[in-house]
Amino acid sequence: MFLWINRAQIINLNFVDKISAMANGQIKLKLKTGAEYEASARRSIKIKSMGRI
Repeated sequence: MFLWINRAQIINLNFVDKISAMANGQIKLKLKTGAEYEASARRSIKIKSMGRI
């Protein structure tokens, strides 16, 4: 399943290794490749509602 996390990036949720909350309410996603991305505030709310965090 793919998810649009901000205006510039779409990620495959099957490759997400770790999801962590940031102090500003946004979410940081670490992929199995080691790459890290920040979800926008709006997309962070959607990820939280999906029960992924």
